[in-house]
Amino acid sequence: MNKLNHKLLLASITLQPLINSITGISIKTNLPSIIGPVFFSIIIAYLLILLAAKLNIASLLTLIITTTAFSVHNINSNSDISDIPNYLKLILPFIIFLYIKNAKITINQFNKIRDFIQLSILIYAILVIISFLLRYQIQEGKGYFGLIYAGNDLIALFILFASMAYWNKFNYTKSLLVVLIAHILTLSKTILVYPLVFAAGQLPKSLVRSIGALILALGISYLFFERYLYIYISNFIPNLSTAFDLINQDFDDLARIVSFGRTSFLEDALIFINSDSFNWLFGVGANGAEKALFGKVGIEMDFYDALLMYGILGVAYLIIFYYSLPLLCKNINPLSKIIFLLAIAYSFLGGHFYNNPMVGFYYGLFMGLAYNRNLNQSTTTKQSIKLVLNKSNTLEK
Repeated sequence: MNKLNHKLLLASITLQPLINSITGISIKTNLPSIIGPVFFSIIIAYLLILLAAKLNIASLLTLIITTTAFSVHNINSNSDISDIPNYLKLILPFIIFLYIKNAKITINQFNKIRDFIQLSILIYAILVIISFLLRYQIQEGKGYFGLIYAGNDLIALFILFASMAYWNKFNYTKSLLVVLIAHILTLSKTILVYPLVFAAGQLPKSLVRSIGALILALGISYLFFERYLYIYISNFIPNLSTAFDLINQDFDDLARIVSFGRTSFLEDALIFINSDSFNWLFGVGANGAEKALFGKVGIEMDFYDALLMYGILGVAYLIIFYYSLPLLCKNINPLSKIIFLLAIAYSFLGGHFYNNPMVGFYYGLFMGLAYNRNLNQSTTTKQSIKLVLNKSNTLEK
């Protein structure tokens, strides 16, 4: 196992919201910003050196695959040197996962990591609330995102946090309220997932409480955000009823509504993929995807973006690493997995989990800690000792 560089990890977690906020300001003011890419590149390079020193086969295999994909994209004139940051974003969460999974982490170190993750995401949320109070919008007319320019990335992070909040080793349920308030201020339609989150949170206690929590959460959402929800629902319901009309039912219309219009880009993407047999295996890269979509950076539906950018290999990476890893982990409690299914649904329909360094950084940490053998053995041993002590105390009585 690798020895954990605890101070560097905590510093990286703390700097996350600061670096992304500086990047957001730079984009808004049309200033060049290399801080974000440099920050993540340093983290990746450092972790790769550590992993390569241990001859980590999975790490080397990842490098081989990404290098091969870049070479193919370059040969097909779909990629060049400017596309390298996109490959770094792709492998960032996996490299973090490998490092954390194989690191020696003590219980005290884990507690600090847990607290710093919570603090870091709370900083994002507090900046959103402050921007609302100051009426400052990084993108005019698109809700309040603090200083984060990529608003959908921040929304995806908030949804991921909902799953992390109910993991018994994190237990961020109190912080979730602050994140919920921030999420509401982004004016994203995805706030409608939270009634489901809170209802799921009551499931271990009782089904009646779960149903009650769902009704209460929906009621509060309606009372406090009536104007916003009315605007959304008044546009959504007529279109939805038209899509379900038995006489004029059209699957394409329904898919367009559910994906918020994103499926309209699928035809262009598939035409571009079919233009070369290699595209199905390796995809066309991020720059190639931009060409295929006439300037739009991705479809914003993770499954199809994976297929377009990185082919069948990219889809396999998405399904195995992002969709399957949390659901198959024995150390993640069922409630957290249930809530993570909402994150998967958002990823499939709204994107921004895959190839997103903001989400990928925390997701890699989350999965690495969940799969860390040393940490989980220590926890199991500690619980066993407590159990034995409780039994002995009971016998003595």
